Amino acid sequence: MSKKGTIAKQNTKHRISQEKLHGMTLRLVSNALWILLAALALFVGIIGAQQMYSFGYRVFQREERQVESRQLEIIIGEDADTLSVGRQLEKNGIIEDAYVFWVQSIIFSLEVKPGTYVIDVKNSSRELLEIFNRGPESGA
Repeated sequence: MSKKGTIAKQNTKHRISQEKLHGMTLRLVSNALWILLAALALFVGIIGAQQMYSFGYRVFQREERQVESRQLEIIIGEDADTLSVGRQLEKNGIIEDAYVFWVQSIIFSLEVKPGTYVIDVKNSSRELLEIFNRGPESGA
């Protein structure tokens, strides 16, 4: 075989190995991206599960509030819904989370009845819902 034929054959072999190398590199990068995407999805799933567990725990627990006991008058208007009442209670530091208050009202079938209430700020959100569900005549 001539020198040119040998060089051409070597160039062809070199090209094939470069093509294989590019293909392997592409597969490696592609696999690495899939692994990264799977790890990210797993991480987001774990964080989401922790948040859901924490929220669910707060909905079903009867928390002991570490505040000084004092009486407070609350007026609930005719057009007030549970979430708006919860937001006002949260805004004033009486409960921790208006959404927990709202979900508790749904799960435990408790509603907020309009009226004037005297409550203890030490009451949990569920205890407040039970008071608001009984109506203003029963109070704290």
